[in-house]
This record gives sequence, C-alpha cells and structure tokens, in this order.
Amino acid sequence: MLQKNVIELTLGGKPRKCFFGIGFLGLYMEKTGVELEQLQNVITKNPFKYVPDLVYFSIAYGYVRQDLKPEFNRYAVADWIDEVGGIGGKVIEEFLNAFTASLTKGVPAEKANPKSRNSKKKV
Repeated sequence: MLQKNVIELTLGGKPRKCFFGIGFLGLYMEKTGVELEQLQNVITKNPFKYVPDLVYFSIAYGYVRQDLKPEFNRYAVADWIDEVGGIGGKVIEEFLNAFTASLTKGVPAEKANPKSRNSKKKV
C-alpha cells in the first residue's frame, strides 16, 4: 500500500515511488535553487531540464529520507523519461498531474466575498 503523497511509476524498467509534499519540495528547491514562485515559469521555459529534475528529486527523496544515496542520477532519469514517451508521454502526464495536485491539495476554494462591489446592501 502506498502512502497518500506517493505514486508509483514504471521508469528505468522498474516501479519507482515518486514522493510529493514538503520534504520533496524542500530538497528540490535546496538543490536546484528554484524558488516555489519560479517553478511554473522555469518548467514552462525549459521543461526538458526542469521536469526530469522534478522526477529525479521526487524519486530521490525516497532514498534521502532513509539516509541512502540514490542509485541513479538526473541523467539516468532523463533517459528513463525518453524511454516512456518523453515529456509529453503518459507517464510524465501522470507525474505532473500528481505533482500539481500535491501543490493545491487542501487549499480551500476561493469563496465569493459577500461584500464585493457587485453585491448590494439592503438599507
């Protein structure tokens, strides 16, 4: 059984656990220097660099949290992504959907403000 913030994807011919949440994001931001506010822009600007990095750190976090060194590097992860259809492939689509959901999960939907300009006060 997988944890709530983990998905399993087949990459490099093996099932790999991809972790999401603050631990993974902290590791990613520390090692890449990308700030959370920059994330969408850098992914849009160069998905061929930043999406493999996200996948790498998502999988590597499972090792790091156990004080182990990952048995792969960023370049191997990029090769694995190419093998499963590239950035536009189904596996990476699944990863990005889970990643996006992890960023917005638990964020309450914006409620309409009853005192907005369009509401009329009864006197």
